[in-house]
Amino acid sequence: MTTNITAATLLLALSTTIASADVVSYIADDSMVTATTNSAQFEGIPDEQSLANYAEGGFDVSVNAISYEWDVPGMDNSGHYYPSTGALALVSISLTNGGAFDTLDMQVASGWNLDIGGPVYLWAQAYSMNTLVAEFDIDSTNGQYVGFTGGGFDTILIGAYVNDEVRDQHNALNRNTIVIDNLSAGQLVPAPGALAMLGFGSTLIARRRRS
Repeated sequence: MTTNITAATLLLALSTTIASADVVSYIADDSMVTATTNSAQFEGIPDEQSLANYAEGGFDVSVNAISYEWDVPGMDNSGHYYPSTGALALVSISLTNGGAFDTLDMQVASGWNLDIGGPVYLWAQAYSMNTLVAEFDIDSTNGQYVGFTGGGFDTILIGAYVNDEVRDQHNALNRNTIVIDNLSAGQLVPAPGALAMLGFGSTLIARRRRS
């Protein structure tokens, strides 16, 4: 299904930390991935299963914690990836074959917020061959999709924090309570020209983080 792209449903946040990075992030009401190459719905992960080096759908999704299933606001509750009581690390997402991404997105929520539409304060890093290429502070809500596109990255590290002040510390040892579902990799729905225009417009409204 194709999602219409409007200012209300898609926000591109350009990284200002690393000027050479081409990776951008977006927020949408539905997945923006098309020509899907990999997907994971995380159905049937039992409580207390280790989430370290979890593999599904060609993804490696890893954090040093055990799983917990609960009724997550804004999600369909058919299964999800969630570290019980949170984790003192970012969740790492990569392809099992070590390949690079063009576009990766996922439905997210936060264990800190139990209401539909509750805030999700995300910190994400994009890596290529163990080198940091882009970094993002993203304000989302339970049930929205968050994605990364532009190519040139093979790993995303991501976490959700209790508020923006804790998130903005960029301390991987702070408690991360991200819920992840409907993870997909492939191509981005909009044509490159549309993406470029959206990216240009977002530089005027995106909250810039001091380096």
